[in-house]
Amino acid sequence: MKAITRKLLDSKMIGRAIIDRKRTVTSAVLLETRVIDKEFNTPLTPSALYSYYISICQISNYDLMADDKIAKQLGVTPRAVADNRRKLTKAGWIRFDKFTHKGRDYGTWYIGKGVVATNLATATTKDLYNLGIITEDEYIATVVLEEELKAESL
Repeated sequence: MKAITRKLLDSKMIGRAIIDRKRTVTSAVLLETRVIDKEFNTPLTPSALYSYYISICQISNYDLMADDKIAKQLGVTPRAVADNRRKLTKAGWIRFDKFTHKGRDYGTWYIGKGVVATNLATATTKDLYNLGIITEDEYIATVVLEEELKAESL
């Protein structure tokens, strides 16, 4: 195993992002950036942080609540990151769940108003597809599997 792979596997943070996967163009991010800017009546900060979260969330060992690390990358203060993260959370744009088990951090990052507003614990496969959390191929495969399981149980 490569050293970099071992380092990633031994990382203290393990996270999962739940985000709209139907996006195929960056203009969707730009549209949301404009909406966030208007909502907070600021030229850049909340939308820049939101865009940053979108761009980095698929890296599973990256802690989106590490304000110091994010602030350094964005060239702002940790306080600015924390304040804007709280604003985005309060407005329902993001929700970050994090816990520690046996010294390892685990996180689930919910990004996007639709995803944050939905109770994923009770969401159906169709709900997940409509939200863009699963792709069409994943949805079809799940429906086929569910039908096969029903047929077997009869």
